[in-house]
Amino acid sequence: MTPAVDSKQTQQLYNSWRDLPWDKDFAIYILQVLLASLAFWAFMYFYGCYHHPIPKYYKSKMSVQDQFIWRFRVINCYHGAAATLLSLYWHLINYTTECSRQITTFELIMLANTCCHLLMDGLFMYVNGFLDTGNLIHHFFGISGYFACAYHQHNFTQMAMHLLPAEFSNVSMHMREILKRMGMRYTKTYYLNDYAYYIEYIICRALWIPAVFYFFATCATTSPAHMIIYPLHVLMSWYYVSNIPPLMISRYKEMKKIEKAGMKLEWIKPLDSEELKKQGIVSTERFHT
Repeated sequence: MTPAVDSKQTQQLYNSWRDLPWDKDFAIYILQVLLASLAFWAFMYFYGCYHHPIPKYYKSKMSVQDQFIWRFRVINCYHGAAATLLSLYWHLINYTTECSRQITTFELIMLANTCCHLLMDGLFMYVNGFLDTGNLIHHFFGISGYFACAYHQHNFTQMAMHLLPAEFSNVSMHMREILKRMGMRYTKTYYLNDYAYYIEYIICRALWIPAVFYFFATCATTSPAHMIIYPLHVLMSWYYVSNIPPLMISRYKEMKKIEKAGMKLEWIKPLDSEELKKQGIVSTERFHT
C-alpha cells in the first residue's frame, strides 16, 4: 500500500480520478478478499437459507414458506449487524474526511462484506423468483458504488461514511418480517421494533445519507460512477422514506383499535388474529416478501 499523506498534499498530487495510482499487487489482493467474501455469502445464502436452525417452538407453527423467509431474513440480519458494527468501529477509531486516500485493509473488509452480500442477495432473490425492480435497482447502485472503490483502490472514505446510515436500520427492517413469520405480529415487541425501524430509516435515509454526498461532491478525485449513482441512490431513499409516514399512521390506528377493543398487547404472546379480524383490525402492509 502507498503511505498515508496529508490531505492537502494529496489534493495537490491528484486532481482527477484519472490521476490516482493503481497497484497491480494490491489489485490481486483486493480480488482475493472479494472472492473470499463472495464464497462466504454464497454459502450463507445457498446453504443457510435452507438449513439455518429455527427454534423448535416457532418452527412447528411455521409453514415451509415462512421458514424459508425467516431464514432469508436472518441471513440478512447477520450482514446488517456485521456492516453496522464494522462501520461504527470505523467512525469511532478510523474516521477521516481525507480525500484521494488509498483503501486500507480494514476498509477492504467493510467493502467486501457489503458488496459481496448485495451480489449474493440479489442473485439468491433472482434464482428464487422474488427479485423485484426496487431491489434490483438498489443492489445495482450498491454493487456499482463499492466495486468502483475496489477498482480504483482509493476513495472509500465517502462510502465508509455512507455505510453506517445505510445499514443502521437494516436489522430492525428484517426483524419486522422475522417476528411476523414467528407469529408475533400483534405483540409489543413487534410494534416497538416497527417504530424503531421507522425512526431509524427516516433519520438515516432522509437526512444522513444525503449529507454524505457533500464529501463526494467536494473531492476532486471522486469517480464518475459515484457522482452519477449516489444522487440517484439519495432520490431512491427519499422515495422509500415517503412511504414511512402512512405506515406509522396505520400502525398507530391499529394500536388504538386494539386498545378500544379492550385487548392488551403482550411482549411475547401474540393476540389472536381471528379475534382481531372480528374487531375490524386487519394488518396493513406496504411491501410483501
